[in-house]
Amino acid sequence: VPLHVACCGISAPPLWMTRAFLHLHPKSASLPDGGGRLPLHLLAATSADLATLQVLVDVYPWGIAHRDNVGFTPLHLLLKNEDVSLTIEHLRILLGQTLAPFSPPTQRRRRYLQRRGEH
Repeated sequence: VPLHVACCGISAPPLWMTRAFLHLHPKSASLPDGGGRLPLHLLAATSADLATLQVLVDVYPWGIAHRDNVGFTPLHLLLKNEDVSLTIEHLRILLGQTLAPFSPPTQRRRRYLQRRGEH
C-alpha cells in the first residue's frame, strides 16, 4: 500500500501526500502490512513526524493500541527509535490524548420526568 511505503522513509512524507493517500484509499491507515504493522507503526519507527502521526491517529484512532506480529504498539516503536527526540507531543498523540478541536459547550436540554396522575 503506498501509504505504508511513504511512512517508511527517513523523513516523513509531506502532509498533503499523506492526506491524498488517505483520500484515495481511506482504509489504508487500518491495513496491516506483512509484519502486522500499520502506517502508524512505520512512522513511529522512522521519522515520527508529529503532524503525520496526528493525521493517522485522527483517521484510525484504534491504531494506537494495535500490536504488530511481534507485539509492539506504535508507542513501543517510538520509544525504541533512537533517531527521534521524544517530546510530550509524541506521547500525547500515541497515548490517545489528542485534544479535540474547540467547540462551544452545548446546553443540555432539561428533561423532566412526568408521570400522569401523580402531581
